[in-house]
Amino acid sequence: MKRKLSLLLIMVVALSLVSLAPATAKKPLEGAMELEFNLNFATTWPCNHITWAGTVDLDGNLYEMIFVPTGAKDVGSAHHFWEDWLIYPYDEDNPLFEWGDFEPRVLVGCDPGEVSPVLWGTDKGVSPPNSTYRMNGTIDGAEPPFEEWLGRNVHMSGTIEWYDDAALPWFGAPHFAPGVFRAN
Repeated sequence: MKRKLSLLLIMVVALSLVSLAPATAKKPLEGAMELEFNLNFATTWPCNHITWAGTVDLDGNLYEMIFVPTGAKDVGSAHHFWEDWLIYPYDEDNPLFEWGDFEPRVLVGCDPGEVSPVLWGTDKGVSPPNSTYRMNGTIDGAEPPFEEWLGRNVHMSGTIEWYDDAALPWFGAPHFAPGVFRAN
């Protein structure tokens, strides 16, 4: 009898602890990314170190985001890449990264000056031939209001949209990459 009572007590305690875990678990940091490819990438123009730039919405607040490649390799028809990413506060009246007003749109300003990123990290990703992308990495640095996310895993995925006007010299180049940023 004592053994059955002890076993029942252990099960009640275990079940109560299991039911507490979801209540204390942190909700993932997640938001929509709106990215545009910098056709100045790898040229002699300003901002040629940035491949993608745009915005990400985190917790209902808009931030600026950039990607800087650190390596790449094509395996079959899949493009594998390594990159640094940085997220900065966004000021609609004074954006840190400025797109030119001409076609193709290219980054013409990319100096954040004294403004520091609020989140930054590295990732490794793949873009298969179906115009999607996905990458996984870590948050290597975090400032307020994101300090608790330092060291966490990050996942990004989305779809690549291409320039599709065959009359343009940049036909077939990447154009937009809407997607989702998620940190666990």
